[in-house]
Amino acid sequence: MNKQPNQPSGRLTDDQLLQIGNRIYTLRKDAHQTQEELANELGFSQANTISKLENGQGITLDKIIQIANYYHVSYERLIDGTGHSYVLDILTKYINFESFHYSNPDIDSNTHTLPIIEINTKLYETLKKIALAQSIKDLPSKLKEEWINQIKEEFMNPSIETEKTDCSSFIIVDKSILEKDDCQNNNIILKLIEACESSSN
Repeated sequence: MNKQPNQPSGRLTDDQLLQIGNRIYTLRKDAHQTQEELANELGFSQANTISKLENGQGITLDKIIQIANYYHVSYERLIDGTGHSYVLDILTKYINFESFHYSNPDIDSNTHTLPIIEINTKLYETLKKIALAQSIKDLPSKLKEEWINQIKEEFMNPSIETEKTDCSSFIIVDKSILEKDDCQNNNIILKLIEACESSSN
Protein backbone atom coordinates (compact mmCIF):
# COMPACT_ATOMS: atom_id res chain seq x y z
CA MET A 1 0.00 0.00 0.00
CA ASN A 2 1.36 3.40 -0.96
CA LYS A 3 1.76 6.00 1.72
CA GLN A 4 -0.59 8.96 1.40
CA PRO A 5 1.31 12.18 0.61
CA ASN A 6 -0.18 14.09 3.57
CA GLN A 7 0.14 11.29 6.10
CA PRO A 8 2.28 12.40 9.07
CA SER A 9 5.52 10.46 9.46
CA GLY A 10 5.48 10.61 13.26
CA ARG A 11 8.93 12.19 13.24
CA LEU A 12 9.77 15.63 14.55
CA THR A 13 10.63 18.27 11.99
CA ASP A 14 13.92 20.15 12.02
CA ASP A 15 12.10 23.21 13.34
CA GLN A 16 10.54 21.20 16.20
CA LEU A 17 13.93 19.72 17.09
CA LEU A 18 15.45 23.21 17.13
CA GLN A 19 12.67 24.44 19.43
CA ILE A 20 13.37 21.55 21.82
CA GLY A 21 17.02 22.54 21.72
CA ASN A 22 16.08 26.11 22.59
CA ARG A 23 14.08 24.88 25.59
CA ILE A 24 17.05 22.81 26.78
CA TYR A 25 19.22 25.93 26.41
CA THR A 26 16.74 28.00 28.45
CA LEU A 27 16.56 25.40 31.23
CA ARG A 28 20.34 25.23 31.44
CA LYS A 29 20.74 29.02 31.49
CA ASP A 30 18.05 29.38 34.16
CA ALA A 31 20.02 26.86 36.24
CA HIS A 32 23.24 28.90 35.68
CA GLN A 33 25.06 25.87 34.28
CA THR A 34 27.66 25.57 31.56
CA GLN A 35 27.27 22.98 28.82
CA GLU A 36 30.12 20.99 30.35
CA GLU A 37 28.52 21.03 33.81
CA LEU A 38 25.20 19.76 32.45
CA ALA A 39 26.94 17.07 30.41
CA ASN A 40 28.74 15.87 33.55
CA GLU A 41 25.50 15.89 35.57
CA LEU A 42 23.75 13.77 32.95
CA GLY A 43 26.69 11.43 32.51
CA PHE A 44 27.36 12.28 28.86
CA SER A 45 30.88 11.22 27.89
CA GLN A 46 31.28 13.84 25.17
CA ALA A 47 31.40 17.45 26.33
CA ASN A 48 29.86 18.75 23.07
CA THR A 49 26.70 16.61 23.46
CA ILE A 50 24.80 19.48 25.10
CA SER A 51 25.86 21.89 22.36
CA LYS A 52 24.48 19.50 19.74
CA LEU A 53 21.22 19.01 21.64
CA GLU A 54 20.72 22.75 22.01
CA ASN A 55 21.15 23.05 18.24
CA GLY A 56 18.48 20.40 17.65
CA GLN A 57 20.91 17.60 16.83
CA GLY A 58 20.96 14.08 18.29
CA ILE A 59 17.70 14.57 20.20
CA THR A 60 16.21 11.20 21.12
CA LEU A 61 13.34 10.17 23.36
CA ASP A 62 15.66 8.83 26.05
CA LYS A 63 17.58 12.13 26.15
CA ILE A 64 14.32 14.10 26.38
CA ILE A 65 13.20 11.95 29.31
CA GLN A 66 16.59 12.27 30.99
CA ILE A 67 16.70 16.06 30.70
CA ALA A 68 13.04 16.53 31.66
CA ASN A 69 13.53 14.41 34.79
CA TYR A 70 16.74 16.24 35.68
CA TYR A 71 15.11 19.68 35.48
CA HIS A 72 11.80 18.45 36.94
CA VAL A 73 9.64 19.53 34.02
CA SER A 74 7.01 17.56 32.14
CA TYR A 75 7.94 15.87 28.87
CA GLU A 76 5.25 17.88 27.07
CA ARG A 77 6.80 21.13 28.25
CA LEU A 78 10.16 20.12 26.79
CA ILE A 79 8.77 18.70 23.54
CA ASP A 80 6.17 21.28 22.52
CA GLY A 81 6.18 23.96 25.23
CA THR A 82 2.78 22.98 26.62
CA GLY A 83 1.97 21.45 29.96
CA HIS A 84 3.45 22.45 33.28
CA SER A 85 6.42 21.79 35.42
CA TYR A 86 5.97 19.20 38.15
CA VAL A 87 3.12 19.67 40.58
CA LEU A 88 5.41 20.79 43.41
CA ASP A 89 6.77 23.60 41.25
CA ILE A 90 3.22 24.72 40.45
CA LEU A 91 2.11 24.63 44.09
CA THR A 92 5.00 26.77 45.34
CA LYS A 93 3.12 29.77 43.92
CA TYR A 94 0.25 29.07 46.30
CA ILE A 95 1.59 27.04 49.24
CA ASN A 96 4.53 27.54 51.59
CA PHE A 97 5.74 25.51 54.58
CA GLU A 98 7.51 26.97 57.60
CA SER A 99 8.72 25.62 60.93
CA PHE A 100 7.44 27.24 64.12
CA HIS A 101 9.38 26.68 67.34
CA TYR A 102 7.05 26.56 70.31
CA SER A 103 7.59 26.03 74.01
CA ASN A 104 5.20 26.32 76.93
CA PRO A 105 6.10 25.41 80.53
CA ASP A 106 2.45 24.59 81.21
CA ILE A 107 2.79 21.65 78.82
CA ASP A 108 6.39 20.48 79.24
CA SER A 109 9.98 21.75 79.29
CA ASN A 110 10.68 20.92 75.64
CA THR A 111 10.76 23.14 72.57
CA HIS A 112 8.56 21.69 69.85
CA THR A 113 9.02 22.25 66.12
CA LEU A 114 5.61 22.58 64.50
CA PRO A 115 5.00 22.58 60.74
CA ILE A 116 3.04 25.62 59.61
CA ILE A 117 1.45 25.78 56.19
CA GLU A 118 0.70 29.06 54.45
CA ILE A 119 -1.80 28.71 51.63
CA ASN A 120 -3.11 31.32 49.24
CA THR A 121 -6.47 32.34 50.68
CA LYS A 122 -8.26 32.17 47.32
CA LEU A 123 -6.96 28.63 46.77
CA TYR A 124 -8.00 27.68 50.31
CA GLU A 125 -11.53 28.99 49.76
CA THR A 126 -11.69 27.14 46.43
CA LEU A 127 -10.64 23.86 48.06
CA LYS A 128 -13.31 24.35 50.75
CA LYS A 129 -15.99 24.82 48.10
CA ILE A 130 -14.85 21.69 46.24
CA ALA A 131 -14.84 19.70 49.49
CA LEU A 132 -18.38 20.90 50.23
CA ALA A 133 -19.56 19.89 46.76
CA GLN A 134 -17.97 16.46 47.08
CA SER A 135 -19.49 15.88 50.52
CA ILE A 136 -23.12 16.23 49.34
CA LYS A 137 -24.02 12.59 48.76
CA ASP A 138 -27.53 13.18 47.39
CA LEU A 139 -26.33 15.54 44.66
CA PRO A 140 -26.47 13.90 41.17
CA SER A 141 -22.97 13.12 39.91
CA LYS A 142 -23.43 15.12 36.70
CA LEU A 143 -24.54 18.22 38.60
CA LYS A 144 -21.72 17.76 41.13
CA GLU A 145 -19.15 17.55 38.33
CA GLU A 146 -20.49 20.72 36.68
CA TRP A 147 -20.46 22.55 40.02
CA ILE A 148 -16.85 21.56 40.75
CA ASN A 149 -15.75 22.52 37.23
CA GLN A 150 -17.38 25.93 37.71
CA ILE A 151 -15.51 26.40 41.01
CA LYS A 152 -12.22 25.50 39.32
CA GLU A 153 -12.97 27.85 36.44
CA GLU A 154 -13.61 30.73 38.83
CA PHE A 155 -10.26 30.07 40.51
CA MET A 156 -8.33 29.91 37.24
CA ASN A 157 -10.05 33.00 35.81
CA PRO A 158 -10.72 35.40 38.68
CA SER A 159 -12.62 38.60 37.99
CA ILE A 160 -10.17 40.51 40.19
CA GLU A 161 -6.53 39.50 40.60
CA THR A 162 -5.82 38.62 44.23
CA GLU A 163 -2.64 39.60 45.99
CA LYS A 164 -0.04 36.82 46.15
CA THR A 165 0.67 37.84 49.74
CA ASP A 166 -2.94 37.13 50.78
CA CYS A 167 -2.34 33.89 52.67
CA SER A 168 -3.95 31.95 55.48
CA SER A 169 -1.74 30.11 57.99
CA PHE A 170 -2.48 26.76 59.63
CA ILE A 171 -0.84 24.46 62.14
CA ILE A 172 -0.46 20.96 60.72
CA VAL A 173 -1.74 18.51 63.32
CA ASP A 174 -1.81 14.74 62.99
CA LYS A 175 -5.39 13.49 62.75
CA SER A 176 -4.77 10.98 65.57
CA ILE A 177 -4.17 13.90 67.96
CA LEU A 178 -7.50 15.47 67.09
CA GLU A 179 -9.27 12.15 67.67
CA LYS A 180 -8.17 12.08 71.31
CA ASP A 181 -11.07 13.59 73.19
CA ASP A 182 -9.57 14.56 76.52
CA CYS A 183 -9.20 17.86 78.33
CA GLN A 184 -5.41 17.88 78.44
CA ASN A 185 -5.11 17.26 74.71
CA ASN A 186 -7.67 19.97 73.91
CA ASN A 187 -5.82 22.36 76.20
CA ILE A 188 -2.55 21.73 74.34
CA ILE A 189 -4.18 22.38 70.97
CA LEU A 190 -5.72 25.63 72.22
CA LYS A 191 -2.37 26.81 73.58
CA LEU A 192 -0.67 26.04 70.27
CA ILE A 193 -3.29 28.03 68.39
CA GLU A 194 -2.91 30.97 70.79
CA ALA A 195 0.88 30.89 70.39
CA CYS A 196 0.71 30.87 66.59
CA GLU A 197 -1.84 33.70 66.53
CA SER A 198 0.32 35.85 68.81
CA SER A 199 3.45 35.19 66.73
CA SER A 200 1.71 36.30 63.53
CA ASN A 201 0.66 39.65 65.01
